[in-house]
Amino acid sequence: MSNAASGPRPLVGRVVLAVLALVVAGLAGVATAAPATAATPCPPGQYQPSGDAAGCAPAQVGYAADGATQTPCAPGTYSSASGASYCTPAPPGSFVSLAAASAATPCAPGRYAATEASTSCVPASPGSFVPGSGASAAVPCAPGTYAATSGATACTPAAPGTAVPAAGSTSAQPCAAGSFAAVSGATVCVAASPGSYVADPGAASADPCPAGSYAAAAGATSCAAAPAGSVAPGPGATSATLCPAGTYAPAGAAACLLAPPGTSAAEGSAAPSTCPAGTYAAGGAETCTPVPEGTFSRAGAARPKPCAPGTYSEEPGASRCTKAERDHYVPTAGSDRQYACPKGTSQPRTGQTGCVKDRRGQRAGDGRRTAPLARLW
Repeated sequence: MSNAASGPRPLVGRVVLAVLALVVAGLAGVATAAPATAATPCPPGQYQPSGDAAGCAPAQVGYAADGATQTPCAPGTYSSASGASYCTPAPPGSFVSLAAASAATPCAPGRYAATEASTSCVPASPGSFVPGSGASAAVPCAPGTYAATSGATACTPAAPGTAVPAAGSTSAQPCAAGSFAAVSGATVCVAASPGSYVADPGAASADPCPAGSYAAAAGATSCAAAPAGSVAPGPGATSATLCPAGTYAPAGAAACLLAPPGTSAAEGSAAPSTCPAGTYAAGGAETCTPVPEGTFSRAGAARPKPCAPGTYSEEPGASRCTKAERDHYVPTAGSDRQYACPKGTSQPRTGQTGCVKDRRGQRAGDGRRTAPLARLW
């Protein structure tokens, strides 16, 4: 029994093994015969030029590869080496204008790129500048300078006669009349100092007031003429000065004039005054002086004139001399009185220098006619 039961088992095992061997062989045959239907992807940075995984190639410079294909870098990006899996954005201060670029280009002076991946650079706007290459921002012009156009690489200093008070300016402003800027690059204009003036806008200097005029305050656009009776010696006078007594000056004078002989001038006189009759002035006088006794003067006299013989003046300030009366005489010039004829003499006429004897011993002037008398002296 035991031998019969154990007899068929080896046969069954052999059959099973045989069937399994056939199945494995069949499967192997099927796998060997099937054609290739898909390529294995290449690593990042490489691609399949012919679609064959065995033929992976690195991405070219200016390209990026995803394992299957390579793609040119878009404008604004680049790849500088082969085998790139991605394109690099152009950094601020540079740009890439074309596809498949191998490098970014720095922005030229006067231009900038504020963000990455720029395809072009922006010119500096008026009022700003970019001094060097590769800039990511423009710089505002400092006070005293300006940039009138875009794309400036430097700012222009304000010319003399102009100023730029604020940063980022696009132009310089001419100094207003009454002010000036002597140097370039001025931020403010300077007011003309007292004694000087600036007549027109855009001046680089102030002018001193000419002689005969003055400017009392700063920032003058013109100088004032010295008023009549005063002077401004100048140049550069800040005030007018009254003429002293004995002198005078018309308007706009630089110096006082001496009152001429026969005139007078009080302090601050615009013109001399003619001395009236009976007075005189030698020159440079504040007032006219009355002529003394025994003299006289007409208007505008420089000195007294003695009364002629036969005439006299008893009081100061005579404008004419008085003739000696009848029976009186004045023997010399410059007399301040008349003299009565001595007893036994007479003088029937006025303005005489002496008396004559009366032959009858009568004095003239008693109302009687007498014979002609001989002159006593």
